[in-house]
Amino acid sequence: MLNKYFITQEFVDKETYELLGYDAIKLMDNRILQTIFDIRKTIGMPIIINNWHKKENGFQNRGYRTIKSDVGVKTGAHYKGMALDFDVYNSKNSIMPASLVRKFLYSNIEKFPHIRCIEDDINWNHIDVMGETDSDRRTGINSDKILIYSPTLGSSVKTRDYLKQEYKE
Repeated sequence: MLNKYFITQEFVDKETYELLGYDAIKLMDNRILQTIFDIRKTIGMPIIINNWHKKENGFQNRGYRTIKSDVGVKTGAHYKGMALDFDVYNSKNSIMPASLVRKFLYSNIEKFPHIRCIEDDINWNHIDVMGETDSDRRTGINSDKILIYSPTLGSSVKTRDYLKQEYKE
């Protein structure tokens, strides 16, 4: 068990876990681990990343992605262990709408200082910690500015202060 909320298998695919065991967690950036731990503690509800270890044909590519993966961009944050896709489960054990989780993240953004990107307009949650010091493609994305990416609307950059004010609870 990684901590009281997560196990290593949630962060990697089955093949990687079978090869590296608990050491597979070392493929993940510490900033993304700290961020998901903080989100889980703050939101107070279960979070599911990968679930292949519990469910046949479950998710395997929502954390670290190997070069063999056919999901996403090979230079993206998942391939560097810097991104997570996840679902939050409410008290009725059903998936909380991703739009509500994003609103929670935006309105509490100061509690998650490592977040550099949040994906919008999707039915799951995506966060990553890849900023301008990690990739040339993220120029201007830093501790104050967050990339909001939408598959339908494209990218925009928002300040933490803007998000906090715009999405007050």
